[in-house]
Amino acid sequence: MSSHPSVNQRRASSLGKLHLVGQNMCYDQTVRLWDAQTGACTHILQGHTAAVSSVDWSVDGSFLASGSNDGSVRLWDMQEGARRVGSVHTGPVNAAVWSPDGTLVASGSEEGLVLVWRATDGSLLRRFAHAGYVSALCWSPNGEKLVSGAADGEKRVLSIWDVQQGGLVRRLEGHRGFIMGIDWSRAYDLLVSAGADGTVRWWDPQQGVSLATVQAHDAWARAVQVSPDGKTVASCGEDGVIQLLEMYSHQHLATLRADRPYERLDISGVKGLTDAQQGALRALGATGSENATPPLL
Repeated sequence: MSSHPSVNQRRASSLGKLHLVGQNMCYDQTVRLWDAQTGACTHILQGHTAAVSSVDWSVDGSFLASGSNDGSVRLWDMQEGARRVGSVHTGPVNAAVWSPDGTLVASGSEEGLVLVWRATDGSLLRRFAHAGYVSALCWSPNGEKLVSGAADGEKRVLSIWDVQQGGLVRRLEGHRGFIMGIDWSRAYDLLVSAGADGTVRWWDPQQGVSLATVQAHDAWARAVQVSPDGKTVASCGEDGVIQLLEMYSHQHLATLRADRPYERLDISGVKGLTDAQQGALRALGATGSENATPPLL
């Protein structure tokens, strides 16, 4: 995937066979699909005239949506090609996400608009407005509400919108930097968000209150996702790590780093390792040894 520079967002299809990759602030303006098993690039989707900043599969994996800095949102059909949904945005599109039932696409942009489109014909259903930059979107599991992360003046807010009725339900405040990722637990009715302040935050969307904050990263937290069973929260950041956190206790479970494949692997019970081997494993993230228990890394 090194031929596709500056990649910031990846999404696996619901069928688990293809991964799509969209570029953020790059130059070739494409969306690429890769075979998840072989690693081969199977499709290069062209049509955007500026960097692709957001990509998302439909629930059945047959369509994907992409948003671009050219202000457009596109739906891609792997059999028939691309269909433009809309180009009403006057600024770069930072988020484009499918509704859970696959009938709607929501988009958010730097001019502060959140637009909800009908996927069948590209007609506009809802228009919500922030005072500033919209950086992230997330649907509720039942598809009735939409959450946007945005800058409203000096404040960084999560706004919960009623898509059916067309109004604002509530605003959640707390992040000190841009909100870069949002996920609504499908197993439990909780929101999690990640932001440029490096924090992961838990929210009760019904009561509109903050439940917990964890300083998960030393740099911008770029994305967050709840596991399907609702027990684990994963966040990734510009510090080069993925943090795994327990959903309810908010405790740290593991840190994943490409340069430390044995992060927190306990080797204290492993017999026969030389001092050099123990040192090499600890350098790659392992903890413990036959002779001593070093401090956690």
